Amino acid sequence: MEFDPPARAAGQHPPLPELVQFLKDKNLDGQLEKLLAMSETEVPQMASQFGCGDEEVEQLGKLLKEENKRRATEPSVGGRLAEALKKSGAQIEAGGRKVQVRAELLDDTPQVSGEHRWAMQVYEAQFPKEFVEQKSDKDKIILLLGDRTSKQDLINLMLNYNVGMKLQEPRLEMDMDQGTEVHSVIAAFKIPAILGGRMESRLTIINAPDFDNDGMEDLIAGQVKQFLTKHQYTLSGVCCLVQGSIDTSENYKKAFKAVLKEFGHDIAERTMLCIMSGERSDPDEKLKDVQQSIKKAGVLYRNWAHFKWPLLSGTAAASQAWQDNSGYLTQLFMSLSGQVKQKQKDARVDSNEVARKQLLELLEKNPQAAQADLDAEKEVRDVLEDAPEAAKRIVVIGGTGAGKSAFCGFLDGSLKEDPNVRGKTAWSSINFKLGHTSFVQRPKCPN
Repeated sequence: MEFDPPARAAGQHPPLPELVQFLKDKNLDGQLEKLLAMSETEVPQMASQFGCGDEEVEQLGKLLKEENKRRATEPSVGGRLAEALKKSGAQIEAGGRKVQVRAELLDDTPQVSGEHRWAMQVYEAQFPKEFVEQKSDKDKIILLLGDRTSKQDLINLMLNYNVGMKLQEPRLEMDMDQGTEVHSVIAAFKIPAILGGRMESRLTIINAPDFDNDGMEDLIAGQVKQFLTKHQYTLSGVCCLVQGSIDTSENYKKAFKAVLKEFGHDIAERTMLCIMSGERSDPDEKLKDVQQSIKKAGVLYRNWAHFKWPLLSGTAAASQAWQDNSGYLTQLFMSLSGQVKQKQKDARVDSNEVARKQLLELLEKNPQAAQADLDAEKEVRDVLEDAPEAAKRIVVIGGTGAGKSAFCGFLDGSLKEDPNVRGKTAWSSINFKLGHTSFVQRPKCPN
C-alpha cells in the first residue's frame, strides 16, 4: 500500500548544512521535503529540470540519503514533546510508554431540559509553549461518530501522527475524562499546530455522544448541528467509526445516516469510514463484511481505513500497522485539503458508486417493479431522494446491435411499436435512435 508523504516534515532540527547550501545554489529552496519523498529515479528527473549535471545529481542523491538517515535516528518532535511533558509532571502509564496530555476546559454549556439533552464542552490540549506554532491561522475541524473507545483511540492516533511520533517512542494520550463523562456530552478537543509537526493547521476534533439507545439518532443529529452553529464551526470532514471485531449495531447505522443528512449530499465526499481494531488485525473477510453492512444501511462515504491501536509492541506486524495508520491519516488529511491523488483511488469508496449499487440491489430483488407495486416503488424513490444526482445516471455498455438504444428507450418509456413497418414487429423511440436493433422480439415485460 502506497501513500503520499505528509506535506511537512516532523523534525525540528535543521537539515544538513551541505544539503541546504546545495539546494540554495541550484535554486531548489523549499523543495527539500518533496525531494526526500521522491524515489531514486524521480530525484534525477527533478534535479535535471533545475540544470543539475550527472555529478551534481549523484551528489544530491548522497546528501538526501544522509538527511533521511539522520532523521530516522534522531528523536521526533513527538518524542521530544513527550520528554518535556514528563519533566513538567504529566501522568505516565504503561511503564513510561504512555504520556498523558492535559486538556483544559474552555467552555461548558450544561444540559438544559427542553433545549438540549447533552452538555456541550470545548477543551484545548496543553503543550509547552516552545512546541506550539503561534502564527497558524488554518483550521481543520473533524466530527467523530461512533463508540467511545474507537473515538478516543482515533483522537490519540491523530495526535501522535501530527507530532510525527515513531513506533519506538512513547505514546501521547489525551486526557478525555476530566472528572466527567465526556463521552455522554458533545465535546470539542482543540489541538494547536505543532512546530515541526506534520500539519500546518490547528486541529479541532468534535466527539459526538454515544449512540447506545435506539431512537436517539434525530436528537443527536439535531444537537450536533446546534453545537456547530453555537461555536461557528465549519466541518472539514466526518469520520464514522466502527469496530472490526463485532457487528455494527442498527443504532449506529441509523445515527450515522441521520447526522450526515444534516450536512447535505456533499458531506459524503468528505466522509471516511474508520474500522478500528486492536493490535491483532481482523481478517480481511470480516473487514469486507463491515463495509458491506454500512453500505447496505445507506451510509455514503468516500474513503475507508483500517486503524490498529495501541501498538505498544515492537514486532514487525506492529511496525507495519504503524505505517498503515500513518498512511491512512495522510490520506484523510490530504482529502480534507482536496489533495487526494489518482493513485489512491483504489483505496476509496466512491459515494455515487455506493448509491448506484444500492439502487441496483433493490431493482434486482424485483426487476418488474411498476406503479402497481407501491412498496417497491417507494423504496426505490426513497433511495433516489437521498442519493447524489450523479448516482442516478445509468451507463449502458454493449457492442453494435446489442440493443443499447432499445433498452434505454424501454427504460424511459419511449420504446413503442412502429406502425409504419408491416410484416415484422418493429420498434421506435422518440428519444433514442435505433440502428441495428430496430427489429427485435417483443420484450417480455410490463407495458
